[in-house]
Amino acid sequence: MDSDNNIQSFERLPANVFFRRTDYSGVEFEKRKNGGYTFKISRNGKSVYAHSKYNPEREAEKFVDGLEFQKDTIFIIFGFGLGYFAREIIKRCTNQNFLIIYEPDNALFSKIADEGLCEDIFKNESVYALSCGDEEVLDIFLRQIVDQNVYMRCKTVIIPAYEEAYYDKLIPFMETVRKMMELNSITRDTMWYNRETWVKNPYFNFENVLSSYCASQMDDIFKGKTAVIVAAGPSLKKNMHLLKEIKGKVPIISVFVAAKALLENGITPDFIVSMDSAQEGMTEGFYDDIPLIYDSRVNKKFIDSHKGKHIFLVGSSSKFEEFIMSKYGKKYKRFLDGGSVACSCVGIAENMGCKNIILIGQDLAYTNNLCHVEGTVHKEKTPDEIDREKYEVPAVGGGTVLTDDVFMYYITWFENYAFNKKNVFTLIDATEGGALIKNTEVLSFREAIDKYCSDASVDNVLSEFFAKGTIFTDEEKIIIRNDFYSQFDEVESILKIVREEKELFDKYIKSVRFSSNIKGIIKIERQLDEYDKKIDKAKRKIEMLLCLADNITQANKLLEKVRKEYDDNPVVEAALTRKGWLLEFEATLESLKNLREETENG
Repeated sequence: MDSDNNIQSFERLPANVFFRRTDYSGVEFEKRKNGGYTFKISRNGKSVYAHSKYNPEREAEKFVDGLEFQKDTIFIIFGFGLGYFAREIIKRCTNQNFLIIYEPDNALFSKIADEGLCEDIFKNESVYALSCGDEEVLDIFLRQIVDQNVYMRCKTVIIPAYEEAYYDKLIPFMETVRKMMELNSITRDTMWYNRETWVKNPYFNFENVLSSYCASQMDDIFKGKTAVIVAAGPSLKKNMHLLKEIKGKVPIISVFVAAKALLENGITPDFIVSMDSAQEGMTEGFYDDIPLIYDSRVNKKFIDSHKGKHIFLVGSSSKFEEFIMSKYGKKYKRFLDGGSVACSCVGIAENMGCKNIILIGQDLAYTNNLCHVEGTVHKEKTPDEIDREKYEVPAVGGGTVLTDDVFMYYITWFENYAFNKKNVFTLIDATEGGALIKNTEVLSFREAIDKYCSDASVDNVLSEFFAKGTIFTDEEKIIIRNDFYSQFDEVESILKIVREEKELFDKYIKSVRFSSNIKGIIKIERQLDEYDKKIDKAKRKIEMLLCLADNITQANKLLEKVRKEYDDNPVVEAALTRKGWLLEFEATLESLKNLREETENG
């Protein structure tokens, strides 16, 4: 893609609003009798008002009356006009909602920007807006926002006049949104399926984290050099032998699944990487000489089975480790989680300062009717054995190849990441098979070696790195360990306060519904406020544990018992909302208590 299409090269208004400046001499606004403006959209020989000629505010109110508002909704809006509809939606949103606005008319948006209109909308921190005619840029823009809010639901809104006037733009817009929502659904389902494991494993791996190196310590150790990322696609068999030529010259980073095949072919990677919470197989001594880079959500037994050097990374959802690193003054970087271990490998290579990152075995397709290269820890599978929706996509070298919806998510991730990072590093696809990954430089592995693989003295760099020691000193480990485990002693006492306040809420709600004793009701309200203060103070004593349970609303089965109650009386409704938060916090505490008991019972 041309560099001019980079979102960051667009002109930018306050907050998160991007647009490509275009001549707007043909755009005319009409002044309304009661103030404000409207305008006509003239396209394809037709002309239609973008808003009501007389009362666009009322038109927007009636339109927005038909929308469903929930606190976990991201509104994706086709058409901005002069902002009447967006402004009305904002009025009804909470601070937890987001608006993503796509305006297909660059000229209109340029005129709005120059005349200083709609600044109240653009300055709203919940608003993201883009005006351009490139669906690929739109796709990247959408994913950057939605990926950060994966648990929120997306609702598409089409401004009425735009459906007819910009129908040719609407079709690709809807297809882009549909694809994004499908891929987002895969991510959300994966996170929901693994929700409990992803909360428990960081706790189980607490001691591993304390004793490990941190990936952030490897910042720029191979600055300006090249790295090779080895994935486990079927085409790896074709060119893995060439890795022997560059062993010691460039760092070779292998996903754990591919490492067995490499070792069987006489190739020892410099790192093996595991991000899979349900990691299959143990290392069983085969990999002990190879440093293991891991996410704390990985199975503890798997990490324990590896007797070599351990390096943990702070992932995009690693609130627990992030808190520890911050509290004890350790520098760290957050690594984006693209869902695939190979995605994390690219982030690791980038953090090492690599200027060129070469992918091999990254088929993301059923090359030669297989899912993985022979010799991996996985059983070889054919497309018929995998229950996913299948697609034909462009293949490396021409033609098409069969892929599926999960692979499509990873393809899109790599394409977007390469696009956004093109000024940081070059991503080279030397897979020689599988799905074509756009925005990469496609070469054979032989060509990539000749062009990019110079001597980086890998062994010397790694020896120097490991000589510096793990991220925490022995003295720090003792302090952190005592701090962490002492917080569990606070959980039971906080639970007692929560349960007392819960009983008081029941009494309060009953009083509001059936009692006329105003003084008595006010007295209970004050007592509830005092309980809230006690709980806020108690939360500060268990901050590290609460970071561990950051995703508890997704992870804790106890929360399935928390049912929302509603009432027409606004005072009772407010009390029920507060009680709901209390029930969620109680479930969090119960989860932490059970986690401790589960560990102690073996």
